[in-house]
Amino acid sequence: MKKTPAYEANDNDDAASVASSRGHSSNDCFIEDETSPQQHEQRNLARRETKAVCGVRFLVFGVLLCSMMAVAILVFHQLRSNETNSFEKQFREDSSKVLASLGLSIDLTLGGLDALVVNMASEAKAYNQTWPFVTIPDFAVRAQKTKSLTNALYLNVFTYVETSQRSAWENYTAVEGPTWLEETLKLQLDGGLFVEENEYKTTVDKSQLWNVLWDYGEFEKDESEWGTGYNTSAQGPFFPMWQTAPVLLSSGQPIYNWNLLSSVALDSIWAVIDTHKVSMTDAYMIAYPNETKAMEQIAFDAEWFGQYITTGEDPKEPISDIHYPILADGSSRIEMMKNEAAYDPTQHQLGGFLTAPIYWRDYIKGILPDGSNGIVAVFDNPCNPSFTYQINGPTVKYLGTGDFHETKFDYLEQKSAIHDLEKYSIRGSSYTGIPVNKDICPFTIRVYPSATMESEYITPQPVIITLVVVGIFIFTSAVFVLYDVCVEKRQRLVMSTAVRSNAILSSLFPSNVKDRLMEEEMGKQTKTVKHKQGERQAFIMPRDHYGDYDSGTNMSSKPIADLFPEATVLFADLANFTAWSSTREPTQVFFLLETLYGAFDKVARRRGVFKVETVGDCYVAVVGVPEPRKNHAVVLCRFAAEIREVMNHLTTDLELTLGPGTSDLQLRCGLHSGSVTAGVLRGEKSRFQLFGDTVNTASRIESNGLPNRIHISAKTAELLVAAGKEEWLTKRADVVVAKGKGALQTFWVEPKSRFSTSGFSATESTNSSTGDDITMPAPSIASGLGRTASFRTNNALYATDGPDAAEIDRLVDWTVSIFEPLFQKLQAHRMGLGHISAESKPSDEMPEQARAKVATDINVSPRDEVVTSIDLPSFQKVPAVDPESVTLSPIVVQQLRDYVSVIAHLYPPANPFHNFAHACHVTMSTKKLLQRITTLSNTLSQQEIYFHSFGLASDPLAEVAMIFSALIHDVDHPGVSNRQIVEEKHEMAIRYKNKSPAEQNSVNVAWSLLMDGVYADLRAFLFSSKTDSQRFRQLVVNAVMATDVFDPDLKAMRNRRWDLAFSESAQSDDPDALNRKATIVLEHLIQASDVSHTMQHWTIYQKWNRNLFREMYGAYKAGRLAKNPCEDWYNGELWFFDNYIIPLARKLKDCQVFGATSQDMLDCAYENRLEWENKGQAIAEEMREMYEQEQVAAQKDKRVQGVVECVCGSETPRNTQLGELAAA
Repeated sequence: MKKTPAYEANDNDDAASVASSRGHSSNDCFIEDETSPQQHEQRNLARRETKAVCGVRFLVFGVLLCSMMAVAILVFHQLRSNETNSFEKQFREDSSKVLASLGLSIDLTLGGLDALVVNMASEAKAYNQTWPFVTIPDFAVRAQKTKSLTNALYLNVFTYVETSQRSAWENYTAVEGPTWLEETLKLQLDGGLFVEENEYKTTVDKSQLWNVLWDYGEFEKDESEWGTGYNTSAQGPFFPMWQTAPVLLSSGQPIYNWNLLSSVALDSIWAVIDTHKVSMTDAYMIAYPNETKAMEQIAFDAEWFGQYITTGEDPKEPISDIHYPILADGSSRIEMMKNEAAYDPTQHQLGGFLTAPIYWRDYIKGILPDGSNGIVAVFDNPCNPSFTYQINGPTVKYLGTGDFHETKFDYLEQKSAIHDLEKYSIRGSSYTGIPVNKDICPFTIRVYPSATMESEYITPQPVIITLVVVGIFIFTSAVFVLYDVCVEKRQRLVMSTAVRSNAILSSLFPSNVKDRLMEEEMGKQTKTVKHKQGERQAFIMPRDHYGDYDSGTNMSSKPIADLFPEATVLFADLANFTAWSSTREPTQVFFLLETLYGAFDKVARRRGVFKVETVGDCYVAVVGVPEPRKNHAVVLCRFAAEIREVMNHLTTDLELTLGPGTSDLQLRCGLHSGSVTAGVLRGEKSRFQLFGDTVNTASRIESNGLPNRIHISAKTAELLVAAGKEEWLTKRADVVVAKGKGALQTFWVEPKSRFSTSGFSATESTNSSTGDDITMPAPSIASGLGRTASFRTNNALYATDGPDAAEIDRLVDWTVSIFEPLFQKLQAHRMGLGHISAESKPSDEMPEQARAKVATDINVSPRDEVVTSIDLPSFQKVPAVDPESVTLSPIVVQQLRDYVSVIAHLYPPANPFHNFAHACHVTMSTKKLLQRITTLSNTLSQQEIYFHSFGLASDPLAEVAMIFSALIHDVDHPGVSNRQIVEEKHEMAIRYKNKSPAEQNSVNVAWSLLMDGVYADLRAFLFSSKTDSQRFRQLVVNAVMATDVFDPDLKAMRNRRWDLAFSESAQSDDPDALNRKATIVLEHLIQASDVSHTMQHWTIYQKWNRNLFREMYGAYKAGRLAKNPCEDWYNGELWFFDNYIIPLARKLKDCQVFGATSQDMLDCAYENRLEWENKGQAIAEEMREMYEQEQVAAQKDKRVQGVVECVCGSETPRNTQLGELAAA
């Protein structure tokens, strides 16, 4: 980029004087670095405030720390106490329930046994039987009822037989034994209990073997050894087992008549004999794991007891027998024995006793509900080891022999003797039978909680809540510390913040206005608070002055406004911006404005110019407001000249980024001097604004000016003359008629400043309304000799030649920048398909012979290659690859640049219309339309986008082909129509048989160049396969041939294909239909791009319409066109709009792939047609007159050139030479 010329620092007209008038050097930006006394006072105030805050800070932090510890301890203690109390309370309730239920179960067991014994005594009396010779009928039934009530495994009757009664007893059992046994087994057989049919008969048959009394040791003999000589040797008395239920046959033991007194456990039996009281044996089936023999005995007994219990229960658990006495006189002395002390055993005769074995687990299960887990019950007995159960709801778990409770719960122990459990029952004991002997192996139960139960009540919640509380305090402390740090930081940086705030205010308001705003705010504060508090508040909490003035602000205060009698106002507008922006994307429009206005702002700051605002593309500035300036008119004229040059440089440089036509944008400036009312217009988004006639007049001066010119009023001109700048002025030849002002005499101004004019162009312009020449200061005549004259009136619409070399270079760079992202997209697409890797280099797939043939045979007829539909790739879901991640080969990019450059120079520069600039304009339009196809909604899937765009959005190669076609579609154009080429019998017409000669020639020239060996890498990149190369050429041929809009055969073929593709019968998902639609859409896209100027802004349409007229009028003057285009140019354009442009725009809309752009193009076509209908005849006549003037000027240039050559080569005196030159 060229460096923008800068004014000298010692220019006494502007920057230096501005700086001195403000009290600081020109290098200062906003404020001085030195601190004022007020700032020192504010800093001292900050230090005092900081010191006071420090003491409070530590006090608050200490209070927070102590409070945190106290609250944390209190919260944890309270929550833990609540849990502990709940745990202990629940344990007491559960343990009491366990003990009460255990006592009740024992009462029910004793009561059930008592009832059965009384019933047995009654039966004996009823049948006149005396003990021991008593057999209870239906004993199995009675026993089963009692067994279900008492949880007993079985019931055995043992009779008391004296020695003298032995023989009689054995005779009695020989008769009665088989009878009750058969009766019992029959009942069990009917009920399916423990008896099979074959076992029943066998057992009854061998009952005679049990007619004698047997010792306990006889169980170990074989049945063959049972009989005489093997009975008991005891002398009596005897306790033989008599009736039993249920009867087990699988044990192999005698069913009755074995002597109980021959067993080892005799204490409880003798206690029954001696006391006639109920006796409970110590627990058996318990032993420590290291007691081998005891464990073996337990295993043996478990086999016996396992037959009586339910499947799934463990038989190897503690069990005790209850021996309930049978009193011989019980039937005659049935009484309720409530008072144990009143019971006298000597008053009763013992007839035997009833034995009921019961598992201890059956007493304590089913007591607690589900969820009440972890109650530990320890049973103690002096006759055997302790054993432990854990109660988990309705189930119990045997923990083993020994005491397994956790000692930490000893303080919660609930303990009771088995015979004292009635105290835990609300009703007390309900048992009224024979007293229980409490002296023989008395049981004690101890109940404890367990860790299992504790875990249900003692939870981590107190710890969590305590940590939350601590966290809250820590967070509060952290917030306090953070706040303190922020306050301290603010105290340290408050002055720098004030400086930055001051800078922001200065950017929105002039310094004196800003000071008045702040003084007004301070005045408000001092009215409501004391002076010291007001000072502190203003320092610590500065107000956002300009933000407070909104629609709700109290307007009772006086507005901030002043009258400035001496000021100059500038309006600078971007000429042709509206037309330029209509062909660009929104981001490009804002990029241009931000770049230009940013550069203008820098110049304004340096020159002391106050920027008022920007409205659209208009830049408004003023000098003399808010600070009076004597030389305000001079300063603002210099400012206008500099930003004009900055504008010209930037638009030239931005053309590479923003596309062709950007450099055509020019600045149109208007200045007027006078009095101005300025101030802050309060309300929402308040700002500093200007009002008055001076502002309105400056706007009118600008709107009546010319591009790239500085237009000033007579009042401003008078100030320049008074300042000695008369040589800057050129009086405008005509009088400006401004709206609301009438006729105004105005001036053009060109400041003569002491800065470099490198790159600054002073050109000659003509008034568009009068046609009068307006001469601008120019270099010497000699320096302009040999250059083609250029007339830039009306936005450079009349340049007599094509783009110059510099412009061609810019257009080449821009074109390459268009191709590069398309190349990246093409490469990324192929990578997604897996055809190539990121590092692979595609090879040139076209055979060398075929390439040589195409490159050398320019007689190939592309027109014959036009097809109805081009086969595009079918749908494939392609993994997304970011095109920006693809790096193009530098060789490919360089060959692309070389190719575009050669194509640019193959466009005839003398063609005003069919030149490289036109090709770039078509390329830009093609790119915009393609973007509308390829940038569909992100909400659509790949498949939906594919079918909606007829496959075009999924084919990057087609995009490249269309941009390529736009670039080369008019290359080597002869500057006349195909009809003229045919009429002239041009070699081109002969070669292509009078069919589309210009278009076919362009295809062959561009393709032949592409096939050249120097572009092998470029070609290899484009064509990754032979199919790619064939499809690329087919796309190019169809597209370029479509630009021949006047060939009747091609036009008819396109119309038929359009009807076929978009008829109602066409299937959208049919591959052939999609290809037809895609082909015809691409052809109409290139057609629309070729004439896109007719569907764009009116100014753009005029530019290219004038260029086309100039080209055809030149051909007419050169004898290459039989008819003068002036004769029918007006009607011809109307016909072209009605018969080609508008129908084409409608088709773009009908195909529904171009979005809102197609509607915009159709609207512009209608608007341009209407404008041409109203203004076209005058414009056509104007173009004819202008071209004739250009012809005259060109002849003058030739004469001057001839005279100069003669003068330079002759010996005529110098004065004579100059006279001849002047005459010429």
